[in-house]
Amino acid sequence: MVCIFSSMNNVFYLEKYFVWQGDSNEECPNVNFIPSLIRRRLTLIEKIGIFITNNLLPIDENVKIIFASRFGEWRETIKLIEQMYNEKEMSPAGFSHSVHNAALGMFTIINKLKNNYTTIASNEDTIDSSLLEAISSKEDVLLVYAEEPIPDFYKEVNKDITEEFKHGFGFGVLLSKNIKCKDVKENVRKILIDTTSFDINKNTSFLEVINFLNGNNKKFQSKYFLVKG
Repeated sequence: MVCIFSSMNNVFYLEKYFVWQGDSNEECPNVNFIPSLIRRRLTLIEKIGIFITNNLLPIDENVKIIFASRFGEWRETIKLIEQMYNEKEMSPAGFSHSVHNAALGMFTIINKLKNNYTTIASNEDTIDSSLLEAISSKEDVLLVYAEEPIPDFYKEVNKDITEEFKHGFGFGVLLSKNIKCKDVKENVRKILIDTTSFDINKNTSFLEVINFLNGNNKKFQSKYFLVKG
C-alpha cells in the first residue's frame, strides 16, 4: 500500500514499512544474511536494527537514514562502565559497539551504503522527535526505531516503560516525496500531518505507531502534530 503524508506543502508517500516484535519464542531476529564473521560480534539492538532495515531494501543513495532508540546500546555501555571500574580500562571493540549509531553504521558497512544518516535519542520523546525529524526532512527518508529488552533497574526510574519493553522490538518506514502519479493506485491512503494540533505532555508509544501503520487506528496524536488517515 502507498500512503500519502501531507504537511503544509510537504507530501510523503509511505512506500514500505516493516515491524518486528520479539517474544519468548523469538528473542532475536534471524540475521543469517549477515556474514558470520560480522554477525557474531553484533549486539542485539544492532541485529534488530539491521534486520528491520534489510527488509526495506533497496533504498536510493539519496535517501536520508534516521535511526532512533531511547535506550540504545545500554548493555554494551554498562559492560564498559563495569570494565572501567574493575580493570581501569575499556575495550576499544566494546566501545565501538556502544555508541548510539553503531547499528546504523554496521548496516551501511554491510550494504556498502554511502547515504547521509543521523541518530536520535530523546528519552521518552524519542519516537516523537524521530517522526518530527522525518517529516521535516527535504529528502526522502528511511526511519528505523529499535529497542532491546529493558532491565528491571531501568524500570524503577522510568515509570512510563510499558509491557512492549519486555522483549526487543522496532519498526521502519520508507518515506518518499517523489513517487510518480502513475504509481499511485486507488487504494492510496492519504495521511494528513496536522501541525496545528499538538500536545506537549504526550509521548507517542510504539504501539500507537504500529496500530496506525497496520490500519487498526485512523489517527494518533503525537507531541508535535496530529496524524490522520
